Amino acid sequence: MDSLKFKVVFDRRKSIQTPKDKGDIEIYVYDSVCRKTRYINTGISVSKNQLEKPLNQEVRIVKHPNANVLNGLLSRIYREVEAYGISDQCKKIEDIINWNIKPENTVSVVSFMKAELIRKNLSIRVAAHHQTLIKRIEQFNKIKVFSDFTYDNIVDFDSFLKTTGSDRESLSDVTAYKRHSMLNSYIKEAINRGLCKYNPYGSFKPKKGKSKDPVYLTEFELEAIMKCKIENVAEGGRLAKVKDVFVFQCLTGMAYIDLVSFTRADIFELDNFKVIRSHRQKTDEGFIIVLTPDALEILEKYDYKLPTLSNQKYNDYLKILSLYVVDENTKKPLIKKKLTSHVARHTCGTYLLNKGVPIETVARTLGHSDTKMTRHYAKLLGHQVVHDIASYVINK
Repeated sequence: MDSLKFKVVFDRRKSIQTPKDKGDIEIYVYDSVCRKTRYINTGISVSKNQLEKPLNQEVRIVKHPNANVLNGLLSRIYREVEAYGISDQCKKIEDIINWNIKPENTVSVVSFMKAELIRKNLSIRVAAHHQTLIKRIEQFNKIKVFSDFTYDNIVDFDSFLKTTGSDRESLSDVTAYKRHSMLNSYIKEAINRGLCKYNPYGSFKPKKGKSKDPVYLTEFELEAIMKCKIENVAEGGRLAKVKDVFVFQCLTGMAYIDLVSFTRADIFELDNFKVIRSHRQKTDEGFIIVLTPDALEILEKYDYKLPTLSNQKYNDYLKILSLYVVDENTKKPLIKKKLTSHVARHTCGTYLLNKGVPIETVARTLGHSDTKMTRHYAKLLGHQVVHDIASYVINK
């Protein structure tokens, strides 16, 4: 507020009877527009003979054993009151009483995180993980304002994430590490905005854990799904469509969220081959996919508009689909792995690497920002290991 005036006053109530009596030093705040006055008590009390006569509206403490300290404190309080008064936070003179209330003691962590989540405009899938983190913070109930971000609270939060409760399941080290990484990003943003002073992750290092090997299908298992006839079983029509979409994913490596938004306009012709060229919604990384004859056949079957469901419903149908992929003679199931939309990406990456496609090319196909991610997705099959050892060592 530009209309505020400030000065230091002593014993404004005129309560001192003798020079040795102590009086309060206060900050006088006056609004020249509404003509209102407020006083901020500095907490400093001295006697009249310990004050130097006012000079240019300033009060200076003398003849006091801690004169230098008290003068420094008075000067700091005056500057902070003045700075708050002329800031956007002070909208009326009555707000001046909040001059020493720090944001880290008042701003809600959960409210800040929810606002940031809206501002970041993340994909639905990534936003869901952030919303889960926010829910865990609420359940933990020890981190409410930014001053609650202490080392001890973060250690306790780590234990909270990894234990089972009536309202939650325990998380693995890998998943807990991801939640910590998300929370750390919010703290860093809050620090940049002056809402938080301390980042406990400077001292606390959560365990990364070890990720499980990705689940993928062998060529035999994928061919078994492709050959499976399910049109005449219960919900056969829907399962047949789910099967086609899943096979298309295995052949292209497209994430389900990208597949849902895929249109015919994403297909281009390059060197006499039809390719899909687009960007991943999750990371905005570009990818390019060469369409195989089998993939093109599926697209043409649905006139380039693949049938899609919600990701959860899609995964539910994939579980049912696996039950119908059986040996024709023994009727025993051929797929003993849990089918999900992400298994398709693993399958594509593994298949391409085992066919000798360079890892850089596979990374571009899957839309990975670097090959480190691709190495995690795709594992060499046993027969490829045997082939390589035989080619480079035994038969050399």
